[in-house]
Amino acid sequence: MYRLPENLRADLAKPLGPVLQPPDAAAQAKRAKALATVGDVTTEAMLGEGLMPRVMVVDNRTKRGAVRVHVRERVPEGTPVVQVRNEAATISEDLWQAVATAWSSKQSTLIEVDGEEDLATLPAVLLGPTHGLVAYGQPDQGIVLLTIDDAARGRVRDLLKHMEGS
Repeated sequence: MYRLPENLRADLAKPLGPVLQPPDAAAQAKRAKALATVGDVTTEAMLGEGLMPRVMVVDNRTKRGAVRVHVRERVPEGTPVVQVRNEAATISEDLWQAVATAWSSKQSTLIEVDGEEDLATLPAVLLGPTHGLVAYGQPDQGIVLLTIDDAARGRVRDLLKHMEGS
């Protein structure tokens, strides 16, 4: 398990890529080799634009409050749903493994987190295919789009090296 120390929280609060509004983010995501979404609002926005991300990580909360509509109600029937436990400011082994399994699957997978999903962006970037895209919400700003490449993976590895439990 990885735990985010206090001294890294400010760094991770900054977007790791460009911040776009949902329609623009979806237009760019449509061109991606593969897509992962982290967060209920981001996942809902991509589904609403007709995209079906390969990996969807949600916790049924937004800004620490309950969501109006659960993403599970929006995904096609038969979409695999994996439930994991993940505490705030951590990446549990279960979450890491669920992201890895979802990326390796040929079909889309919804990962529902009991706890907090915010840091799922890190394994999504590290484990995803080159030229894939990870989309996650930047509160009150928009959707961050992060292309999976060597530079992005290097940033994630550096962050993980500085997290407790690494």
